[in-house]
Order: sequence, then structure tokens, then C-alpha cells
Amino acid sequence: MRRFLRRYADSGRTVLVSSHVLTEMQQLVDQVVILRRGRLVRQGSLTELSGLSGASPWALVSTPDPERLLAALRSTLPSQPGVERLGADVLRIDLAAADIGRIALRAQVELHELTPGRGDLEQAFFDLTAEHGSEREPA
Repeated sequence: MRRFLRRYADSGRTVLVSSHVLTEMQQLVDQVVILRRGRLVRQGSLTELSGLSGASPWALVSTPDPERLLAALRSTLPSQPGVERLGADVLRIDLAAADIGRIALRAQVELHELTPGRGDLEQAFFDLTAEHGSEREPA
């Protein structure tokens, strides 16, 4: 179904989908409209709304020399970003992909992958629809 809807939209048509399964919607949509109690709360691109969750930027990095990359980050940055090893040559680094790429280039560290992390649409939804000063409640 996802493939069908994507092809339909890619042909220039508009597809309107209403769902509470936000992880699925995050894989499918380009534009998002968030309603709360029948009223428009926010609309925009998936990137814009996912970035509203307040999460810090992060990126997945694959390099044949992770130690050199980490050393370059340590020597360049005033404070060290969080780093999680996901494999022998794959890191999740809490820093914007552009900054990681710039530092790797200067240090001549070969990168095989540099993928910016995406914000979470579900978190953005809860942040936008939460009542101030009270527990979250369904939209």
C-alpha cells in the first residue's frame, strides 16, 4: 500500500492520509498537518515538523578508520559529542552531519556513509499537542 500511495503522489497527485500510526506516516509523507481537537496546530514539511521535537542533531557515520575520526572530533571541538558504536566501523554521533563531514575532510578521514539523523514525528506531535502544565492527552 505504501508503494502504491508513493507512486500515486509522485505522479503529481495529492494523497490525503489520516492516521495515528505516526512511525508509518513518517516513512510515507512529505507534508504533515497536525490537528488537535479539530483545529489546526501546525502544518509543514516532514523535515520541519520532525525538527520541532527539540532533539539535538545526530548522524550515522561509516568509516574504515573510526579512531581517526574520533581523534579529529576531539581535537577540533570544544566539547565532545555523544558517540555510540553500532558496529566495527559504524558510529552514531550527536553532531550535525555537515559538521562531521567538514571535520572528516580536514583530517582526511575517509567516510563511506554520512547520514543525518531524522527527528521523530511522534515526539513532535506530542510536543505540539500537549496541554501546558498538564499530562499529555490524546488529540
